[in-house]
Amino acid sequence: MSALVEIWEGELMKLRERVRLGKVLQQAKEEKAAEAEKEDEKRSGKRPERKEVAWAGTTMSEATVNLLMDRFVPW
Repeated sequence: MSALVEIWEGELMKLRERVRLGKVLQQAKEEKAAEAEKEDEKRSGKRPERKEVAWAGTTMSEATVNLLMDRFVPW
């Protein structure tokens, strides 16, 4: 039984590393895109437009959103 728990812990550690690496790569891409956009704006002389930025923290599934809506939306 303890061997099974150790296997699960090892797999969870691998998954955490993949997620952490994915977040770092995503941030690097966003920073690079922002720098390229600023460079383009400098070249063209335009004022920067305000854009809504999606929060890249955690995402919620549709089921979670539905449960929250059922709980907190007054009927």
